[in-house]
Amino acid sequence: AVLTVRPWRRLPYRPGQAVPVCTPRRPGRWRWLCPANAPRPDGTVELHVRAVRGGAVSTSLVHQVRP
Repeated sequence: AVLTVRPWRRLPYRPGQAVPVCTPRRPGRWRWLCPANAPRPDGTVELHVRAVRGGAVSTSLVHQVRP
């Protein structure tokens, strides 16, 4: 899945970095993901997420997150 997100503060982007991601559907469970692009002028970045069998956060992000 390709998720377009706007972090609560502007992301200081460096290629290859990873950022911690959490979803309210799985509070307290953080996963490190790599942004697919530098922040756009509106501050959004893309996260490419693959659902992993048994993965609580990745499965939630891919199958349950909506705009």
